[in-house]
Amino acid sequence: MSITMLLPKPARAFARNIVQLVSNIIYNGGSDDINDDDNDEDSYLVSKEGRKFDKKGTDGLKSALDTLKYLARHDHHDALYVLAGIEVAGHYGSRIDLKSAYQHYNRLSHLTGNATAQYMLGFYHSTGLGGIERSQSLAHTYYSFAAYQGHTQAQITMGFRHLYGIGTAESCHEALKYYKTVARKAVNYYHSGPPMGRQLPSPKLQIHDDDGGIYGVEINYVGDSKVAKTTEEIKDLLDLLHFRANRGDLTRMIDLAEIYYNGHYKISRNFKKSLYYLRKIISTVLIHETGQLRSDLEDHKKAIAGKAFGMIGIMHWRGEGVKKDAGVAFKWIQKGAKLGNGAAMNALGVMYSEGTGIPKDLAKAEELFRKSAQTKYINGQLNYGLTLLSTQPSKAFEHIYSTAHHGSFLGSFYSAEMFEKGIGTQQTCSMAVELYRVVCEKGDWLYSPIPAAYNAYKNHNYEAAVLYYTKAAEMGYDIGQVNSAYLIDNIIQRHDDGTHWNSTLFADVAHHYNQALVYWTRAANQGNSEARIKQGDHYYYGLGAKTSPEKAAAIYTIAADKERNSMAMWNLGWMYEEGIGLPRDFHLAKRWYDRCLETNPEAALTIYLSLARLTVKYLFAWIRGEYVGENPLFFAPNPIANKKSDDSDSNEPLPIKYDNKDGLEYTRENYLDLDNEMPDNVDDWEIWDNKQDQQQQDGPRDSRSRQARTHHSDDFEITDHWAENTFIIVLCFIVAYLIYIRNNRIAAANEARNNNRPPVNRQNNLDPIRLQTQNEHLSTSETPVARSFGQETSHAQNQGESDEQSHNHS
Repeated sequence: MSITMLLPKPARAFARNIVQLVSNIIYNGGSDDINDDDNDEDSYLVSKEGRKFDKKGTDGLKSALDTLKYLARHDHHDALYVLAGIEVAGHYGSRIDLKSAYQHYNRLSHLTGNATAQYMLGFYHSTGLGGIERSQSLAHTYYSFAAYQGHTQAQITMGFRHLYGIGTAESCHEALKYYKTVARKAVNYYHSGPPMGRQLPSPKLQIHDDDGGIYGVEINYVGDSKVAKTTEEIKDLLDLLHFRANRGDLTRMIDLAEIYYNGHYKISRNFKKSLYYLRKIISTVLIHETGQLRSDLEDHKKAIAGKAFGMIGIMHWRGEGVKKDAGVAFKWIQKGAKLGNGAAMNALGVMYSEGTGIPKDLAKAEELFRKSAQTKYINGQLNYGLTLLSTQPSKAFEHIYSTAHHGSFLGSFYSAEMFEKGIGTQQTCSMAVELYRVVCEKGDWLYSPIPAAYNAYKNHNYEAAVLYYTKAAEMGYDIGQVNSAYLIDNIIQRHDDGTHWNSTLFADVAHHYNQALVYWTRAANQGNSEARIKQGDHYYYGLGAKTSPEKAAAIYTIAADKERNSMAMWNLGWMYEEGIGLPRDFHLAKRWYDRCLETNPEAALTIYLSLARLTVKYLFAWIRGEYVGENPLFFAPNPIANKKSDDSDSNEPLPIKYDNKDGLEYTRENYLDLDNEMPDNVDDWEIWDNKQDQQQQDGPRDSRSRQARTHHSDDFEITDHWAENTFIIVLCFIVAYLIYIRNNRIAAANEARNNNRPPVNRQNNLDPIRLQTQNEHLSTSETPVARSFGQETSHAQNQGESDEQSHNHS
């Protein structure tokens, strides 16, 4: 029995009021737009310092928290819930206390079976936060209890665990059940908003983009274009768009209107700014006196006008930046539809299908949807497909799935239902699950921890950011996995003096690195190329797992072959060059360096230096009489394509086998299976690594560690590497010195030309014939500059004649 039941009525009322007071203080820091129990624990987080109070307010808060702790010690349910949330987030000046929060959640779970408490217990046991035992079986149990009670975050987490077999057997049908439940919640919330549905949540950001990438540079460069990612790049792009729009460029005006309407990467939605540019377009394309379209407009300007009319009409219909007015909306939308704009025709079709301010007319609506679909407008294709669903399911599926392929939220949901039930297509569980998952992650207004995580990160509360990104990672967000792993790795680097571990997230440094490796691996298995490189790095350096350059090489090969990652290619070149994790092979090293240069031309300087170093090592090995291949390094024939069967049209290379020098061979494809089998428990990692070692003990082997067995350890090899490296360093200094001399001579020559006099011979070795030749060249050459400025040409000719006379006299 709770202690409050033993108190007299006034005391019970006081206890409830205290809990309500603290709850209001905390929850007011979160978003007021959504009231959902699943997101309550995420709304604590505003900043590291919390809200500022005056002395009186601070004393009042401290008193309220003391009372809250007293009630929690006596099992007051609401006090346990609120206090645990404060301790997890470290809110309002209090420090993060994960162990105390675990105890409060555990007590609340035993007393009431609270869904949030059980979800948080599952989160603790899945990650080992606060030094709590990491156990996937316990985590799975608690997550299951919370999901059964309808906790949305627990349901999506269970879907991800069943999909990838984390703590349980893989089961597409079990994953489908959870993802479908959450997807329906998201779609219902979408339809509860303004006409044609709510705006989707803002894009989710990779926090390392402002640092230039996970490694501080672009490592997955493909093609000639570069996407603006950093805040500065996006600001520069916006400045350019504003500059052109202010000079009357209608195309840039509509671009800015769409950017501010939809929101973009690191750009918040701003309906007022969007309306500003739409109105500028309208004032340009319409005749002010009559309100009619200008007759001299070109076709592309008419298309821009149609889009502007449709957008401003939809904004009046939805009440975005302006007062809701269906009549005004109909007028503008109709104008846009007459100009053939797909969005306007689709919106007009919706108005006719629902009878919004006009008589309902389904036939006219279907015709408008059809015309909108012909313009390739996504929502028009979707609505037209839905009208065909009962009569032509196969044709309906083509239209609906096409919109899902292009990122439509509703299109993904309806396509998932059709794959699940086999309507218009073959019944396919895996496709249904993936599409339901897209819906869950796109329409996550009610349950996403990512906004709270990003808010914490921007306020430099990195530990809280890790907590919430880790929660997103457990829910299966690849961006949560990447951001969590990135922060965990960097928190360790910032606190390598050991002081951090007094209030750490995990038990020790090894657990930190192991948890980062888990998330790099999961993100890599979802197709993130940079995460796969980090996964390989953790094996190479022994961070969170036993050191294994062989496994690192296999992972880099997947990233290089399957994902064309340039850094993976360079890593493989270096490993072949050094004979680390792979047999030493100069020709394969050069081949990977060449592929890296072909994939990422921006890394040319690094690759040329690597090729120079490779050449030196190749020559040293050849001089010592070592085997360096059948052909010269730079004159070897082109690689022969892998032989394929006659009936195969695939360009895939044959599986590459790797020998880890202990007799174990495995292919790239087999290693993908190893990735999926890797455990999440710290102890299980040790058992798994030991099992891999045990499989290699069939033959005789020495007792040296894997790292010692991988690297060359005899004195002769060490001396050779020292000589090679010394020679390379000296060579680099010589090249740098020669470049320095060359640059000085060019600068002196340029300065001499600017002063219209011959360059000074710094060695005092004057050559009259050379001086004459140079001056004659200056006097007779007709450059574009000379043709443009006759005075300078005349001066050069006079100077040349004077020099020639001086030479003859001499």
